Amino acid sequence: MPVTTTVRIQLRSSLARRVGRPVVMVDVAQEATAHAIRAAVAAAYPDAAGVIKSALLVAGDRILGAEEQPLAEASAPPTLTLIPPVSGG
Repeated sequence: MPVTTTVRIQLRSSLARRVGRPVVMVDVAQEATAHAIRAAVAAAYPDAAGVIKSALLVAGDRILGAEEQPLAEASAPPTLTLIPPVSGG
């Protein structure tokens, strides 16, 4: 049985407004990929799922690739940030 952990995820700009709060907590497997973490947040907040699935997942100052496992080697669950796509010029 996989070990799960609760992850704190900060939501930025329009995503925070759409969800109605700047921070969410989700339970995911310790080996969860960035893609799986985004999917867990999207499942918890289906009204914002489209934006969540296209948002960047960031750990510290590093954008995570879809298959990276940000929790696997962390001694404590890191705070992650979801940054929605932006437009403009």
